[in-house]
Amino acid sequence: MLGITALLFVYLLVLGKLYDRAQGDIQFRRRLLGASLTLFALWQLGYQVFEWTNEAPWQLWYQVFERRNKVTLLRRVDPVYPPLAKQARIQGKVRFDAVIDSSGQVEKLTLISGHPLLISAARDAIFQWQYSRPVSSVHTIIEVNFVLRPAL
Repeated sequence: MLGITALLFVYLLVLGKLYDRAQGDIQFRRRLLGASLTLFALWQLGYQVFEWTNEAPWQLWYQVFERRNKVTLLRRVDPVYPPLAKQARIQGKVRFDAVIDSSGQVEKLTLISGHPLLISAARDAIFQWQYSRPVSSVHTIIEVNFVLRPAL
């Protein structure tokens, strides 16, 4: 970006000299000013494009960090199907926003969606799950699917 700014500065110096020399030629001065405004607009656009491309390394670093910080489920405890929900033939997914601490334990659960009869069973099971140890605490979405098997 410094190179573009230096070129613009040199251009403005040359522009000043040319403008002074073209005392009597009004058309030349108008063209010179028009070209200068166009160049300045392109410089601003180039600066914005540079800023946009400058974000790419940050996003790449963030994705690499997230990949390194992902967790793997090591031990899963299946939820106990609540008898009342089973009797009412209630099925569905219960979704939580979970925070997994650096020891791999589920630290905090926030309900996103789910049937009220299934929530407590899912919550009790998830708090027993064990994840691989992340570098720092991780937010993730946990989904528990309750499905009744057909009666034979």
